[in-house]
Amino acid sequence: RDYDRNGKIKKEEVVTEAVSDGQVAQARRMTDKNDHFGARKYLASIIRDKEMMQMYDSLEKMHRMDLGGNDALTLRSKLDKNLKFRLTQKVKKDADRLMDAL
Repeated sequence: RDYDRNGKIKKEEVVTEAVSDGQVAQARRMTDKNDHFGARKYLASIIRDKEMMQMYDSLEKMHRMDLGGNDALTLRSKLDKNLKFRLTQKVKKDADRLMDAL
C-alpha cells in the first residue's frame, strides 16, 4: 500500500482532473482531418483505457483493409456509447466536451 507524508493510506487514484481545452481541440483537429478512429483512440488514452484504445485500433485496421465494408463504422458507433459512459465515469462533466469534439 502507498502512504502519504502523514502516514495515512493513499486512496486509489482516479482520473478526475479537468480536461484541457487543448485536449478537446486535439480531438477536434483529428476529426477534421478524417481521423475518426484516431480521435476516439485519443479520447480513450486521456482516461488511460487501454481496452477501448485496442478496440478502436482493431476497428480502424479492419476499416482500412476494407474487411467488412461499413460494419466497422456500425461497430464504431456502438462502441461510442461505451466510450461516452467510460468518459463520464472518469472525467465527469468534461465527457460531453470530449464527445462533442468528434
